[in-house]
Amino acid sequence: LFTKLSPIQTSRTKYDYDTLKHLCTEKLYNLYISELEMLHQVDLGYHFEDYKLLEAQLYSITSTEKEIKLQIAMKASCISYRQDNENNIVDGSKTDRTIICHELEFTKKISVDEIELNCPNCGAPTKRSVIGKCSYCHTIIDSESTEWKLSKNKVLAEKVLHTDE
Repeated sequence: LFTKLSPIQTSRTKYDYDTLKHLCTEKLYNLYISELEMLHQVDLGYHFEDYKLLEAQLYSITSTEKEIKLQIAMKASCISYRQDNENNIVDGSKTDRTIICHELEFTKKISVDEIELNCPNCGAPTKRSVIGKCSYCHTIIDSESTEWKLSKNKVLAEKVLHTDE
């Protein structure tokens, strides 16, 4: 599942909403979009590069008739920085590695049947559609799939390892 996290971080860096939509649940996707739009409004770009897995531990598996959830504690390292529209680094570094401890949850639907859903944004009842938008608030709703999707990404700790350490 780590192979899914790295493209998610890359998609966020490149503002690649289409790729991001297929790797996350609707709720997390909409959270990431809000975050990216806020950064774009203040002319900041967020960059993740060279994402490497250091260790991971599966600590919970739960399932229902409709889905399976895996909860994973993961430690990874990457190059992480933010820069303004003139490419000045305002946070982080292009050379220092950041160690990030995540609490992740991946969800996989067991079957793709015609179930009624609620919009992850406004809660309105809706059915899966080809259009992929809530008819009430127009939030993009990803069609259900049986692929693993990131449903939670909580950063528990971060530490920057300076190149001179």
